Amino acid sequence: QQQDATLKFQALGEVHRILSDADLRSEYDESGMVPDSESATKMNWSAYFAKIFKVTTKDIDKFATQYVGSAEERADVLKFYVEGNGDLGFVIENVMLSSEADRERFEELIRTAIRQGEAQ
Repeated sequence: QQQDATLKFQALGEVHRILSDADLRSEYDESGMVPDSESATKMNWSAYFAKIFKVTTKDIDKFATQYVGSAEERADVLKFYVEGNGDLGFVIENVMLSSEADRERFEELIRTAIRQGEAQ
């Protein structure tokens, strides 16, 4: 159990390293793979994290069904709207499971929040 916790902690450290480096994040976003920090070889991080955390595509789809359109997603959209100083690209980059296909939906959500005095 300790070894499992150690592996998960190391995986989270690697996730942080990848997401905090603009070049690595861009490469991961495009290919799902990044250079391994120790051997400079390509690793399939999707497979690695799936093995460590045992998350399936079905699990992700189930989560997406619950998250997209939820109060939690709405709160995330408004949070990143404020943090990104109104930059919708920033919102789309930071809200889980979002893409350019969500732009119009997010714009409407933000306009409604502004009309209701919840955002500026």
